[in-house]
Amino acid sequence: MDEEEEEDESNLSLQTSEEAVKDGMPENKSPKQRLSYEFTRQAFTRGKPHMVVCSLCKRDGHLKKDCPEDFKKVQLEPLPPITSDFLGRLDKVCEQCYTDFAPDELEVGVREHILQDVENFVRRQFAGARLQLFGSSKNGYGFRQSDLDICMVLEGQDTIPDAECITIIESLARLLRKHPGLKNILPSLRPKYPL
Repeated sequence: MDEEEEEDESNLSLQTSEEAVKDGMPENKSPKQRLSYEFTRQAFTRGKPHMVVCSLCKRDGHLKKDCPEDFKKVQLEPLPPITSDFLGRLDKVCEQCYTDFAPDELEVGVREHILQDVENFVRRQFAGARLQLFGSSKNGYGFRQSDLDICMVLEGQDTIPDAECITIIESLARLLRKHPGLKNILPSLRPKYPL
């Protein structure tokens, strides 16, 4: 038996009661046994210090509050005053990014058509449903061929209990799987950013 097994056994002790079970069965004539566990630092760590992992950089050996990569702790030099030349260049870069990556009018029209088609399909089961674009799909920051962020609003209902929301989302996912133009429907019951 090695040292680790001995330590494990030392943290688990058997306590035997004097009272034996007397129901006539030979296998029940032995004394009752009860296990007792010690929840101590020694039992969990075997004397070794516990490892700390930074939630910011994911490295071990320090915590987030001591992270050398925490930008809040880095002293930044103040930026020089902005010049009209620099501002002009920055404007050109932003305009070029928009020209290169923004969806064109045809794609915007197709997106609106998709939204209307899906809304008509959803209204078959959810009569008061309205679908609306949100996020980058609505605010102009979306890219070509990016996904559609769609929110469903049920008219006449300001709030819905959480349990009912889950039922609605699951029911909506089943319905959308039947739509011929949609695929890979995955309901997110616990989104990172609740809407």
